[in-house]
Amino acid sequence: MATNKAVHAYDTLSIARKLQKDYAFSEKQAEGIARTIHQHLAPNVATKDDLAELRGEISELRAEMRSEFAKIHNKIDNLN
Repeated sequence: MATNKAVHAYDTLSIARKLQKDYAFSEKQAEGIARTIHQHLAPNVATKDDLAELRGEISELRAEMRSEFAKIHNKIDNLN
């Protein structure tokens, strides 16, 4: 699987090439714009791996909560 750096490098190159081909930007202009976009957006973008990890953490938290709620329900039942 590609690393985030490899993916971001590809995306940056793809953006630069598109700016050159479709919008007649010079190579320097296109690379500058692509780098700027990458620097400002990439750190804040969640990857599929980030989301999968978060889903796993949420699942674990749900299991813990179910267990704690079961304990509370048992204590309540024992009070009656």
